[in-house]
Amino acid sequence: MNTATLQKHLNSLGYLCGPADGLPGPRTKDATRRFQASWNLGPYLAVDGIAGPKTRTALTAAVASGGKISAHFRASEFRCKCCGKYTGCAGVVVERADLIGLEKLRDNAYPKGLKIVSGYRCGGHNRAVGGAKSSRHLVGDAFDIPAVVPTESDKIPARFKGRGRAKNGRVRHLDSRPNPARWNY
Repeated sequence: MNTATLQKHLNSLGYLCGPADGLPGPRTKDATRRFQASWNLGPYLAVDGIAGPKTRTALTAAVASGGKISAHFRASEFRCKCCGKYTGCAGVVVERADLIGLEKLRDNAYPKGLKIVSGYRCGGHNRAVGGAKSSRHLVGDAFDIPAVVPTESDKIPARFKGRGRAKNGRVRHLDSRPNPARWNY
């Protein structure tokens, strides 16, 4: 796979790396790292920014499957809603461990499917929507979801220590911050 094809595939999935101009700049390596870190179908990929054979195979499979990066989630579900409008937007940022947690949550509490309402947000988009200055969405480990499960439910994987509660008492925001936090919207 040449650099132009690599960039085309990464961009098509939402891992923004600039135009497919054939130049292997740092944005392409960063986008490759972000893809490698999120891939959750099959063996772990080395997160090194190098599109080796395993990464190329995984990338080709993701494109062929319509963007699937785990059993039930597509990369596009985690993409910043600005779609690259703001300078520095990375497009998709999500870690494999968070995808594993979201898959468990889906299995435990969302048998008809779990839709990610909002995932990663770049700084420009976060400001535009009035997000907190230190929002976990900025680092890609926060997920707004339909408010179905009680905030303290044992159906929520322990990985998600940050939990925002909707008015109905159900969780509508999860994040994998290091220390527990609870709040109401």
